[in-house]
Amino acid sequence: MLHDPSKETSLFLSAEALGLFEKQRDALIKTLNYMELGLINEDEFNQDGLRFQMNTWRDVYDGCGTAGCIGGTAIMLANDESLFASHPTQYGSSPPALDNLFFSWGAFHVTVPIAAKQLRKYLTTGECPRQWVPET
Repeated sequence: MLHDPSKETSLFLSAEALGLFEKQRDALIKTLNYMELGLINEDEFNQDGLRFQMNTWRDVYDGCGTAGCIGGTAIMLANDESLFASHPTQYGSSPPALDNLFFSWGAFHVTVPIAAKQLRKYLTTGECPRQWVPET
């Protein structure tokens, strides 16, 4: 049986510490799980009709499936179109680090391993800089 590192949710910050609702945190952990276990990639649609594509929030391809970035993939896996439409009232809007994770990755091609590494960093530290780039 494959070891599933994303099932160890105690390794990650709480939803409150991340400025998220629990369902948002859970969907991001599930997204990380799919990425780290190779259940989604940027080259082809998986058996569920999903494909990773960082440069789009979520696009439906007729007859193929749906592609999305980190946030779009989380929405697809949670089957919740409004997953990131609101945030806990004490924050009012999405936390800056989450916006950076979803929208401010710089001008480079983001592969699943690169996105997974940054998503894991976000879930464990709550941080994601603007214009994040792959670590070498």
